[in-house]
Amino acid sequence: MSHGVGPGLAAQQQRIADIKAAMRREKAVLGKPLSKQPSLSPSPSSPSARSPSPSTSSSSSEPALSAARAPLTWSRVQERMRMLHAWDAKCTVEAAAVRLLERETQQDMEASMGRKTALMEQLHHLCREEVLLKSSESALQGDLAALSDEREKLEVLRTASAKQLQSTAHSNLQRLQQLDDARQGFERRKALREKERQALREEVAELDGRAIDLEAKVAATVQRIADHERTARLVEANLHNSERSRVETLQREVGRLMSQLEVEES
Repeated sequence: MSHGVGPGLAAQQQRIADIKAAMRREKAVLGKPLSKQPSLSPSPSSPSARSPSPSTSSSSSEPALSAARAPLTWSRVQERMRMLHAWDAKCTVEAAAVRLLERETQQDMEASMGRKTALMEQLHHLCREEVLLKSSESALQGDLAALSDEREKLEVLRTASAKQLQSTAHSNLQRLQQLDDARQGFERRKALREKERQALREEVAELDGRAIDLEAKVAATVQRIADHERTARLVEANLHNSERSRVETLQREVGRLMSQLEVEES
C-alpha cells in the first residue's frame, strides 16, 4: 500500500470511479428487456392458440415461423442468464476490489495526515532550535565582545609595560652614567673612598639584578599577551566556523522539510 499523498490517492479514487461507472454501464446494458420475440409456449390468449380465423387461415406459414424462433429465443435467454451470472460474479469481485481500494485510500489518507503532523512537529522543533541557536549566537557575540575588550586591556597593559621598560632602561643608563662618573671620582679618591665604592658596586649589582628580573617579567608578559591574542583568534575562528556550519545545516534541513511538505500537500 502506498503512503504517498496527492497523485497516488487521486489515481486510486479515479480507479474506483471508473470501476463504478463501468458497473453502472454494464448493469444498464444487461438490464434492458429482451427484443420482442415469440414466447417459449404460446399463451391461451395468443393468436396462435386460437382457432384459425378466416383472416389468418390464408397465412398458414406463421405458426411454423413461431415454432422455429422458439429455440433461438430460449438460447438467447440462457445466454442472457449466463451473462447475468457472470456479471454478478464480476460485480462481487469488483465490489470487493472497490472496498479494498477504499480501505487502502482511507489508510493512505490517515498515514499521510500522520506523516504531515509528524513533519509539522519536526518543523516546529527545528524552528525552536533555530531560536535557541540565535540566542546562543547572541551569547557568543557577547563573549567575543568581552574577549575583544580583554584584548584591548592587554594591549594597553603591553604598551604600559613597554613604556615602563623604556623608562627603566633610560633610568638605568642614566644611573650607570652617574655610577661611571662616580667610579672615576672614586678612582681618583680610591684610597679615601674604598668603602663607599664597594657599597656603590653592591648597589649597581642590585640594580642590574632588578633590571634583569624586570626584563624577564616584561618578556613573560609580552609572551603571555601574544598567547592570549593567538588563543582569542583561534576561539573566534572556531566559534564562527561552528556557528556558520550549524546555521547552514539547519537551513538545509528546513529547506528539505519544506520541500517535502510542499510535495506531500500538492
